[in-house]
Amino acid sequence: MTDHNSPVNFKAWRPFPSSDPCCASIPHIQADNLSIAYKGHQALKGVNLNIYRGCITALVGPSGSGKTSFLMSINR
Repeated sequence: MTDHNSPVNFKAWRPFPSSDPCCASIPHIQADNLSIAYKGHQALKGVNLNIYRGCITALVGPSGSGKTSFLMSINR
């Protein structure tokens, strides 16, 4: 049986050491004033975003905010 009163030890999170600097000065993927419309519906309007090689990047937003439209535009 598990003792639920025993203390739990967690190590503090620290980023992994990297030999290459993250976020170099030149973006790997760059969106400059990106706009996308589908049948008269504006999915994205004037999006500017730089994504750098080796950096963790997250696209966060509510349903219908254009996350998938943005990713599909990159994957063309």
